[in-house]
Amino acid sequence: MILSLYIIHESGPCIFKREYGKNIEVDEQLISGFLMAVRTFAQETFLDGLQRIHLASGRRLIYGYNREYGILAAAISEKDDHPKLVEKLLDTIVKMFVKKYKEHLKPLNPSLNIYKGFKDDVDKLILSKIKPRDKITYTAAMLMSGLSILVMVYIETLLVPILGTEYGSIYVFISVLIPTALGAFVGGDRKIGVLCGVIVGVIYLLLFSPALFGATPTALPLDVYLLFAQIFIPFSILIGMITGYYGEISKLTAPRGK
Repeated sequence: MILSLYIIHESGPCIFKREYGKNIEVDEQLISGFLMAVRTFAQETFLDGLQRIHLASGRRLIYGYNREYGILAAAISEKDDHPKLVEKLLDTIVKMFVKKYKEHLKPLNPSLNIYKGFKDDVDKLILSKIKPRDKITYTAAMLMSGLSILVMVYIETLLVPILGTEYGSIYVFISVLIPTALGAFVGGDRKIGVLCGVIVGVIYLLLFSPALFGATPTALPLDVYLLFAQIFIPFSILIGMITGYYGEISKLTAPRGK
């Protein structure tokens, strides 16, 4: 979650502040002076553009500068929020702010009350990007993967007699892909995506293990079974990582306690 947002004019004052987290009260004029000094340093050392500062708490201070209108925007975000997502949101916020108030920025309108109306715009944007990441969400994600693979394998057993075994690789691909992607998407996190991938791969192999002992109409040699294991589990883990990463760069972490 973005805990606080600051928009600062190059002339010095913080012209807009919005805070979402608890116990993060920061003097906006103090942070204005700090960030303007950092911006000057970045320009002089050819490091201009979006920058990140890692704080001792694990949180990040991310800021960017709009040279045309002399606007510096900064956000303090939780460590669980992907920095690329925060950077993208910050860039969007700056563009929205400039579009709405550009006639008041060059020169700066001394009446800072004008900019208070931006609160609704930024709230709508940030709150639309929030996703819960907690034990309940993670448990639901793993359960969804486990249940989905059971359903997909059941569908697969129904389709094989009808469509034939020549499409077997497609059945397997879809049976592993969909449950893993669903769970990882619900979890919205790479680590949970990996767990979902492991769950799907292991359940899939367990369901077909009876074929090793001749308990099914089609026997499955051990070497083929082991080959499947070497393919299925890494494949499902990869799908989980990719989908989980997409969740990380798409949604912010919900505020703690909500």
